[in-house]
Amino acid sequence: MSLVQNDDVLYVFGGYLPNHEYTDDLLKIDLKDNDYLKWEIIPTKNKSPGARANHTCAFYNDNLYVIAGQRGDRLGDFLSDIFCLQISKL
Repeated sequence: MSLVQNDDVLYVFGGYLPNHEYTDDLLKIDLKDNDYLKWEIIPTKNKSPGARANHTCAFYNDNLYVIAGQRGDRLGDFLSDIFCLQISKL
């Protein structure tokens, strides 16, 4: 799982679940809503970089970049890609 902040919004992408599954979920939480903080799932409209863990994320110019990671337990399951999600278009 990777967490990145843009202004008052936190985004979380991917991760490894207790049932040994990799996930490609994208969630956000708006920290300005002081009365009720709630995580929201953001649909990626079939433009997901794919399920992964052990990756990193960066936010730049309204784009969330997902960088590298791992999709499985074998040596060949390591990724070396960079994927851009345009947050304003999701």
